[in-house]
Amino acid sequence: MAGHPFPLHAGPPYLCPHRRWVKIYHGVDLTYGYNLSIGDGAVIRQRALLNDRGGISIGKGAVIGSFARVYSHSHSPGEFGEVALVPTDIGAGARIASHAIVLAGQHVGEGETVGSFPAT
Repeated sequence: MAGHPFPLHAGPPYLCPHRRWVKIYHGVDLTYGYNLSIGDGAVIRQRALLNDRGGISIGKGAVIGSFARVYSHSHSPGEFGEVALVPTDIGAGARIASHAIVLAGQHVGEGETVGSFPAT
């Protein structure tokens, strides 16, 4: 999964070289940054962790909430030193709530929600 390492900053959305608007708030933690694919209009809120060791794909218009954790690797229960790299996919328009955890290899479908959001 080829991605683009995004610089992290506070302020207006970051325009990447591919002309995609992606809003990344301050304090976002990217484990590697190059195993990451982010779609147009995606928003990653402050202090989210994207552990892209095994690859993470975030679809168009998806939202990753503050302090959310998204993983793409897991450890063997029998041997902690054995690591499985498993891509994680967040579909277009999906919403990952603040403080929610998405484990390695999960597929969050288009428009699905993980965690809870206030009633609108």
